Formats: sequence, structure tokens, C-alpha cells
Amino acid sequence: MGIGTFLATVINVNDLDVGEAFWSEVTGLPVIASSYAGRFSYLGQADPWKQEITLQKVDATKDDEPNRLHIDIAPEEGVDRAMARIVQLGGNIKKARLSLHARVKAD
Repeated sequence: MGIGTFLATVINVNDLDVGEAFWSEVTGLPVIASSYAGRFSYLGQADPWKQEITLQKVDATKDDEPNRLHIDIAPEEGVDRAMARIVQLGGNIKKARLSLHARVKAD
């Protein structure tokens, strides 16, 4: 069993409309409803609703931000325990946890 359940691949974009058009065309996945309009867009299935790709609007440019893509998981045993296990596997903390989302990266 993994540390958590895979939720989605998240891609940082500067313009959600451009990102939606590009990634929908590349993947063949339609844009589906988002409760976070202006901040997140989703590509996937509308019914039953399931995002395959999340587009996250960011202000940083590609040059300013080294990681433009990450995966989201739902930890089975809590975020703190998941982060500890990921570090034990060789990952490290990229920045302090400010929300429910863990920020780790593998070397």
C-alpha cells in the first residue's frame, strides 16, 4: 500500500484559459466544473465528476519557479506521518507546511 491515494496531477499555469485550451487539446480531456474559478481549473470527467489534471493559477513565471508540476495524494495516516515517511524514503521538505497540503520533493 502507498503512503496515500493518488488524487491528481497539478500543473502550475499563469493563465487558466490558455492552460485549459492547451492541456485539454494535448490530453483530450474536457474542462470540467470548478468550485474555485479563477484559482483552479480541472480536466477530467463530468459525470461522475473526477479530475484527472488540476491547473493551478500562479503568478510566478517558469523561470522563477523550479517545480511547475506536482502530484497530490490523500495520506492514509495523516499529513505529518506521510511527510515523515516520504523524508525517510529520501525526500526532503521543500517549505514549511502552511496548509493541509504537504510540500515535499524527492532528490
